[in-house]
Amino acid sequence: MHMTKFLPVELGDYISYGIVEKYESATLHHLLDGDAEVYRAYNVSDLVSRRYMCADGGPDINVYLMRMQTSAGAFGAYHHDIREGVDIGVGQESEFLSGCLYFWKGRYFVSILVLEETPEAKTAVIELGRRIADNIEQTGAVPEVMQGLPGPGLVRNEIYFFFDWQSLNRRYFLADDDLLELGNAAQGVLARYDDPDGLLVLVRYPEVVSAERGMKKFMHNYIPDADPMGYAQMEDGGWTAVIQRGVYWAGVFEIATRRQAESLIDRVRHELDT
Repeated sequence: MHMTKFLPVELGDYISYGIVEKYESATLHHLLDGDAEVYRAYNVSDLVSRRYMCADGGPDINVYLMRMQTSAGAFGAYHHDIREGVDIGVGQESEFLSGCLYFWKGRYFVSILVLEETPEAKTAVIELGRRIADNIEQTGAVPEVMQGLPGPGLVRNEIYFFFDWQSLNRRYFLADDDLLELGNAAQGVLARYDDPDGLLVLVRYPEVVSAERGMKKFMHNYIPDADPMGYAQMEDGGWTAVIQRGVYWAGVFEIATRRQAESLIDRVRHELDT
């Protein structure tokens, strides 16, 4: 089914106008400029855009419907940004902020944008989102790597999913090289914790040998002076610690004390071993 069938022609006082713009992955930069590479990293297939105008002169609404190759890509596209708005129950996860709605469902990531939040526009944006989500019948699986995140202390609006090391570097710079040997088949997540305060990078590799290579390369290049348990105090006084458990690799960063690093690593180990 072509994606335009997901987008209603009219909704209350709002009606679509102009042409439906269509973009492939290779031409996405014509619409998104510098952000195109971000979505290509999540394996975007194509995108359609439709504009709606209000009969009583209210603000226009723009809809951007992006189809990814997998549901993991849609999840990643949604979690590319920090989500500080309200989840209003549209799709599998949603955010309503400043009159705009973002959500993902199945293989699709949807942005519904309005320049001015009026009561009428807010109602239309939310209803438009519900209509589009209802038209997308299939739901998608949350990436498997997410199952390894400990729940206690997790800052829910600061979860960043990635496939490649360049995407990880956009949020947390490690090095000018693929120190984790992510390749093309790994799944990773960067998450912030507030108890203790710090960052966790968790990677799920397709096979154990890949995780072992990532562990070895990271230890050699990033924390060569780590102790046998994988703990190292950095130049700024903070602590970094790493573990590898089967196909999983985990690293904690920017932790104030070794004891706090041990606490978070122990929680990760518990999640991966149960």
